[in-house]
Amino acid sequence: MRIREQAGLGRYGLAVVWTVAAVWVTVAWAPASARPYTAPLAAIVLSAWFSGFNSALAWLAPSALAINIYLARTQPVWGVADLIRTALFAGIALLVTAFARARESSEREARRQNAHLEAMFGQAAMGISYLSLDGRLRRVNQRMAAIIGRAIE
Repeated sequence: MRIREQAGLGRYGLAVVWTVAAVWVTVAWAPASARPYTAPLAAIVLSAWFSGFNSALAWLAPSALAINIYLARTQPVWGVADLIRTALFAGIALLVTAFARARESSEREARRQNAHLEAMFGQAAMGISYLSLDGRLRRVNQRMAAIIGRAIE
């Protein structure tokens, strides 16, 4: 089972770890502090990919807040450019989480359609088989196994 399919702490715990690590890297490592939203954006992307839409979205605001608190303490003047950077961070992070939501939705639909095809394959009244490109039988349903006189395995 994938992390994003788990409920509770498995999903959100990983997102928390990435977010805390991203903020720590930004604060503790000078090259990262020059671009303060890079590491938190990477944490949002990782959270969206591995933990899913909800956990990535849940940690978007705390990431932005933590970085803005850091910037307010390290910069003597906090101006319009910083607001624009924060808005860009939030916009890109929301876009990433929207893509994560679309991927989750398409994966769910693919699983549903696959289950439907499996049910049709197993319940068909006629013989059905899957062949590989070289013509070998890969899989047959019960009816086809009876027609060719072989076991379904």
